Amino acid sequence: MNQVIEIDLAQALTAVEDAPLFTSLCTIKRPAGTLDAAGQPDLSIANFVDVPGLVSIACMASPEVLLRPDRTDEVKLITETIERNVLHVLLDGHYPQIQQIDLAVIDGIAYDILSVENDSQGITTRLACQLKTL
Repeated sequence: MNQVIEIDLAQALTAVEDAPLFTSLCTIKRPAGTLDAAGQPDLSIANFVDVPGLVSIACMASPEVLLRPDRTDEVKLITETIERNVLHVLLDGHYPQIQQIDLAVIDGIAYDILSVENDSQGITTRLACQLKTL
């Protein structure tokens, strides 16, 4: 039996956009190039600026799926506990200008970008982002 399955990517994306999935907003910020007193790049959040064209992008952010049950995202030290939360973020559109050095501010919370993935059709961009807290 000969079967042909056609996938209409544009139709699938339209269905996703029509569903209330993109409920968050993402703004991409880039280091301003400011140097600290030692002459090193100052990567504090105050020295990141909005990237033109990458402000208030509709997105869907969800927890990254853990691949192994023994993987932990919490480290307990003598004086502190470090937690690491990783998100998988689907942006509503294609943004190839996003870089790993950028920050993704999603609903007012700044996340480090671990990876940027653009699909081969130039329709969407996905990010892996992490938030570290002490």
